[in-house]
Amino acid sequence: MNYYNSITELPIYNFDVLCKTGDFTYLLKDGNDKLPTELDEVKLWSDIYNEFLDTFGLSDNFKKYLKYRHKATQLYKEAYVDGKKHKITFAKLADLKAIDAIKESNEGDLSRTSASLSKFYGFRINPLEISVKEYYSYVYQAQKENG
Repeated sequence: MNYYNSITELPIYNFDVLCKTGDFTYLLKDGNDKLPTELDEVKLWSDIYNEFLDTFGLSDNFKKYLKYRHKATQLYKEAYVDGKKHKITFAKLADLKAIDAIKESNEGDLSRTSASLSKFYGFRINPLEISVKEYYSYVYQAQKENG
C-alpha cells in the first residue's frame, strides 16, 4: 500500500497536520502517490481516527466540546422548531464555548510536547518517525507517572 492505514504506522507529525488542516496527502507514504478517490480518503481517515479513539478514548476537552455542541443543538431546536427565537443567542454562546474547548485541546504544540517527552524519557522523540500509537502511549505513560 502507498498510504498509511493505521495509527501503528502513521507518523504523529502527519496525524497532527492532518487533524489541523484536513489535508489527506499526509496519509500518503510517498508524496508522489495519489489516494484512489475522495471517498476512499475520507473512509481511510475515518478508520484511522476511529482506531485512535478506540485505543486512546476522548480527551476531556473534546468531551467538553461535545457537551456544548449538544447544548447548542438543543437551543437551536427550541429557537427554530418551538419558536423561541431568544434561544438563538444562547445557542450561539454554546457554539463559542464549543470552539473554545477545541482551541484548548489544540494548544499543545507537537514540537514542544515532543521536546518535553524527550527530556522526560531521556531520548529523542522524532515526530516524523514515531507513530501515533507509540507517541500517545508515551504521552499517557508520562501523564500517569506525573499524576
